[in-house]
Amino acid sequence: MRTCPICGWQGDQFLPQNLKFKDDPSRQLHKDCTCPSCKSHHRHRSAWLTLDHFNLPAPNQAILHVAPEPFLVSRMRENAQSYTAIDIYIDARFEGIEVKKMSLTELEFKDDTFDFIYCAHVLEHIPDDRKAIGEIFRVLKSGAKAALSVPIYPIEKTADLYPLSPDKMNHVHQPGKDYFDRYREAGFNTEVYYPEDLFDVDKYGLRKIWDPMAIVTKP
Repeated sequence: MRTCPICGWQGDQFLPQNLKFKDDPSRQLHKDCTCPSCKSHHRHRSAWLTLDHFNLPAPNQAILHVAPEPFLVSRMRENAQSYTAIDIYIDARFEGIEVKKMSLTELEFKDDTFDFIYCAHVLEHIPDDRKAIGEIFRVLKSGAKAALSVPIYPIEKTADLYPLSPDKMNHVHQPGKDYFDRYREAGFNTEVYYPEDLFDVDKYGLRKIWDPMAIVTKP
């Protein structure tokens, strides 16, 4: 029995997604991916469960949500002191959500503005991802946390494709097991959590290895 922790749907199997990767077993995107009810993918469910596990975000916080996923907006806004969503591209994805057009490499906020920042599957698309990580560090308050997630490829060392062509997922970085060092280099205390170490991946239709979340803290 599969269960979606976001909407509560239950059934025998999640729907397939991204069948163009059906011949790439490492991605495992062709089965048990999309919830028939809320349309969440494995990474959305993994994020939801991890945030819930660590009780993030806490109530009454100033929150920055980068490239806001509709599945997580209500969770982020609930009990927040303030909620700010940003993206460099504004389109139909954000219907009903107030999103400011802004680059993660040039955040228009003062230092030490936010109590919690959520940024998932964004950094791998940014050529100067280290600058973006530095900006997250800058606008986060001292002692505050951010939840950062990128897809981790089954490689030891991150492959930086820029200025060459991005890969078939439009990633200019293919994050490897060493990617979390970039958070530490920016000054964050960093803890990494893999869904297979915390949750029943079969029950929730989660993807092993690829979808860890880094919970980082600004000293």
